[in-house]
Amino acid sequence: MATPGKLFNDLLERIEPPDARAKKAVKLPTRVRAHLETSEKLGAVEPYTLLTGSYKRHTAIGEIKDVDIMVFLDPKMKDEKPEVAFSLLRDALNDLPGRLKTDITPQRRSIRVTLEDQDFTLDLVPCVAPFGTEQPLLVPDRPREQWIWSDPLGYAAALSDLNGKRYDIVVPMIKLLKAWRDGRRIYMRPKSYWIECLVYSVLSAEGVVSKGDSHATVISRVFDAVHQRFAWALNQNDVVPQILDPRLGNNVASGWERGHFEAFMNNLSKSMKLAHDALATSEDDEGKKEAVRLWTEVFGEKWFEGTIYAEAMRTASGVSAGTVVVRSTGLLAPIGGREKGFAIPEHRFYGA
Repeated sequence: MATPGKLFNDLLERIEPPDARAKKAVKLPTRVRAHLETSEKLGAVEPYTLLTGSYKRHTAIGEIKDVDIMVFLDPKMKDEKPEVAFSLLRDALNDLPGRLKTDITPQRRSIRVTLEDQDFTLDLVPCVAPFGTEQPLLVPDRPREQWIWSDPLGYAAALSDLNGKRYDIVVPMIKLLKAWRDGRRIYMRPKSYWIECLVYSVLSAEGVVSKGDSHATVISRVFDAVHQRFAWALNQNDVVPQILDPRLGNNVASGWERGHFEAFMNNLSKSMKLAHDALATSEDDEGKKEAVRLWTEVFGEKWFEGTIYAEAMRTASGVSAGTVVVRSTGLLAPIGGREKGFAIPEHRFYGA
């Protein structure tokens, strides 16, 4: 019989980036990094380039479409205008060989390189490390025309450390919350890094996670903690709460709009109730089936399309709505219809 534990394990396995995309995320950036490290136009300094972002932190889900790379420049560059750093990086990228690129697009704090025939992009962030890579870095902010502090490498190390202290549950929770956001098809959805910061903050607190806690238990606690943290803002017109960077303490969600926040909280409230109901089901077979159905509803059909879980949810919804009945023969049929063609073997009912 399928259980909530199996459902979560299957979901985590299903949202892992496919092997083919993971291999591209290794091969293609390696070629670009090798070019930049030897470019005389750029003048990169040790450690030259480093991977960063969700791919490096192992928090990416689904298709890997981009990889973030820090490009280290001479520390003296901090005395220049940010556009000088972008110009140097752009000149070096223009020398990329042959079919390796199709487009170079300036971003706020990076240059995006679209790779030809690969459906793959690289976000290259020029930076300087005045105090070494173990400390926060300076990155150029194009709209503000100034260098600002950032600590992606420190955050990656802190995340790895917290994940170990919390019984290797933090990274899976980040992935599950991203899957929840995507599966619920949240309109005006929060960015992936915001999700990471929220989960990191919640699970940093002592007592939220104990050894042996199930994925179901912990994700429910994450829902509760985030809702409790933000609920006050729902009664304040035009107020949007902050999401703080774990390392520098600045608000990473400064662009979060009120309507986006309300949409997020609406989905969170619904999912929180479903999670509570799922955890409150009985331990017998029927209770486990109901728990699987509820958790499938939490994450949405996006992540269960074509699986026994999705079929179970649709079947249960039909029975609940009165559009489908179970005959005494064990076959399913629409109201007023025939049994023909509606047989569902026992091992497929509710994923069992």
